[in-house]
Amino acid sequence: MGTFYDISKGVKQPIIKSIPLEGKTTAHINLHSGIIAMEVDNFTTSTLPFIKLSHIFRYDSAKRYYGNGWHTNLHRQLKISNEDTLTTTKYVYTDEFGDDYAFDEKYYFLDDSMVRQWKTTNREY
Repeated sequence: MGTFYDISKGVKQPIIKSIPLEGKTTAHINLHSGIIAMEVDNFTTSTLPFIKLSHIFRYDSAKRYYGNGWHTNLHRQLKISNEDTLTTTKYVYTDEFGDDYAFDEKYYFLDDSMVRQWKTTNREY
């Protein structure tokens, strides 16, 4: 089995296959892990500001906001890790399906030649 990741935007993201089902229900399948999340569209506006509210069920052992397995698409989170340093900030992003993505933010400056120099110490430049 291959690794079903999209790296076209420079970030390793699993490929999600969405399959419309009956009514306002959609199945989202993570092709890497095989985990299925069911989304029920409750409310969507077609004018600005665009708002979508849906309930998502994902069968797992995690206790979610609306009972076991249930949460809304609004429960996306961006958390700064406890392992944050002066030269790198570590984040964990949780998407609407409950999948976590860890990434690092590295700090740099542009020197006099406008070349990117990566910050490796806490010294000010």
